[in-house]
Amino acid sequence: MKYIWVLFCFFGVHFIEANQNCIEQVVDKQLIAYNEKDYEVFASCYDENIESYDLETSTLIAQMSGLNFFIHYRDKFNENPNIQCKVINRMVHDDLVIDHEYISSFRGNNHVELVIYQVTGARITKMWFTREILKGLDL
Repeated sequence: MKYIWVLFCFFGVHFIEANQNCIEQVVDKQLIAYNEKDYEVFASCYDENIESYDLETSTLIAQMSGLNFFIHYRDKFNENPNIQCKVINRMVHDDLVIDHEYISSFRGNNHVELVIYQVTGARITKMWFTREILKGLDL
């Protein structure tokens, strides 16, 4: 019985690590597509019923959820051709990827965001975020 427990622990840990890698890969894929302004690849990383929330108030952000989410990002890419995102720090826990991100060249400003991505299957299903506008700071 002791050996079965050791095998379970060993393979269970590898399963968790593999699952976290898959979850992280979805978020990485959307980040690369974001920086390349590849809308189709970016959109393919998200569930069609994506829900976006304000992290501080837990309020659903209607203009950033469902179909509105996809319209928002299509327009964002078109209106901000130099926009870039850099991950400052990342943590992965269960089905969540928590990124501290630096966004440059968005409407003439730079800002940092804390974004939590919830991944179900191979798509991002929920996001929570908060941002702080940075004047004159370039990371």
